Amino acid sequence: MPSFCGPSAGGGASFLAADCLVSSLAIGVHCCFVLCAIPLTVVVRRCYRHKTWNRFQCHNLRWIVTLVLLLLAVAWLTEGILADHLCGAVHLYKHFLSSSLLLAVLCSIIYYHAVEIRNLPLFLALLIGYWTLASLAHVVRLVSIHYRLENGGTVGSPRIYLESLTLGCIMVLLILECYLFFKIQVSLD
Repeated sequence: MPSFCGPSAGGGASFLAADCLVSSLAIGVHCCFVLCAIPLTVVVRRCYRHKTWNRFQCHNLRWIVTLVLLLLAVAWLTEGILADHLCGAVHLYKHFLSSSLLLAVLCSIIYYHAVEIRNLPLFLALLIGYWTLASLAHVVRLVSIHYRLENGGTVGSPRIYLESLTLGCIMVLLILECYLFFKIQVSLD
């Protein structure tokens, strides 16, 4: 684990004190979504060839929030590279977290577009599940950052702001997906 987590992997008493373990939780959520979204996107594109070109409600807001989340993922990647350069050590989990977030957001855009263009609101359930698990993972990361700060640890201030903004974007996307899913499902009945 030291090669993945770096020299200070944190064999401490608390799960929240080990940044690598908390980050691995978020990495797992993002990677599982990517592994589910890619095959489902292929199925949606191959099996449902009828394109409606309808836009779901809040289409523009969803795309704006998703683009902000993409920019935040790039900022996470930049922060990880700069932090490694400044401290002189390489922490691979920081790069895996930002890369998996970037990949998952890109997959969510492609998946959402495939679902929206074919008017298949039932397939939004995968995005609702992903945004729910991602929000839980990022809440744990934010609690971990605050726990480490309270116990005398040092955390760069950009990480606190990036984590808070990322969590905010994920929560907005979760609310939008739930709204769309239930509004469209009720209107279909």
